[in-house]
Amino acid sequence: MVPDNIEGVSYRTSPKGWTDRITFPEFFGENRTFQPDPQGRHKYIFLDNFSGHKMTPELRDVLKQVNSSIIFFPPNATHLIQPADSFIISNLKENLRKIWDQNKMQMVLEEKFSASGKIENPGKRYFLELARDVVKNFNEKQKKDFYKGNENLWIEY
Repeated sequence: MVPDNIEGVSYRTSPKGWTDRITFPEFFGENRTFQPDPQGRHKYIFLDNFSGHKMTPELRDVLKQVNSSIIFFPPNATHLIQPADSFIISNLKENLRKIWDQNKMQMVLEEKFSASGKIENPGKRYFLELARDVVKNFNEKQKKDFYKGNENLWIEY
């Protein structure tokens, strides 16, 4: 188990390693994970129908505290209904793969192999940090592209 102390990352798993009805509300209940809007606006969270994304009384209480609601996509939604899959997630995966491939090549050049001859596994902490960096870079790029020429619209909280 990786300690939950990686700056910019917050994650939860049950003992079996999955998000469940207990860990899901915990995730939204942490200030560093999800905060109410500073201006008091209501937030809407769009989610797929993953089995760990169940509405429970505990989750309702947490969402009420952070002034938010969850809207579930219909079951078996296609990329036309679930646009995050076709744009956001695919871009994040592409960037993650690109950086991981570069790091694998560096590990080959440095001859970092396990006893079986495979490239060493850098561990869970490495992959959490990699995911954090990919998302952070993606968000910065999106912000720059969106506000290019309209910088006065951006409000830093």
